Amino acid sequence: MRKLIKDIGQGERTVLLSSHLLGEVEQICDRVGVISNGKLITQSTVQELLGEEGVLVRAQPIEQAQDILTRIYGADAISRQDGAIRLKTKPENSVEINRSLTTAGIGVSELRPFERSLEEVFFQLTGEKQGS
Repeated sequence: MRKLIKDIGQGERTVLLSSHLLGEVEQICDRVGVISNGKLITQSTVQELLGEEGVLVRAQPIEQAQDILTRIYGADAISRQDGAIRLKTKPENSVEINRSLTTAGIGVSELRPFERSLEEVFFQLTGEKQGS
């Protein structure tokens, strides 16, 4: 079905797909509009909405790791989610991140690039909580 919808939308055609299955939308669509409470919040390409690249860091003690990374990258570049630190930076900075944390005696158990999902973007834009 995904392939059929994508094929129909090739060229000078538009296919309007309305769905709450944002993982499917992410795979099928090249442009999306986000509607909340009957109002169009944004419309853009999927790539522009997902845009942010970054690095996910799991480390112990996490508070110390967050303090160090905040000093290096600034508070706006850091968020915590599910016991991990999400850092808005290029994945190429992973070596520097690992070195900074391990030099400070912090144990790094996971360090990998992350991409946001369309679902995360939706909840951020609408202010709704995931799972509600």
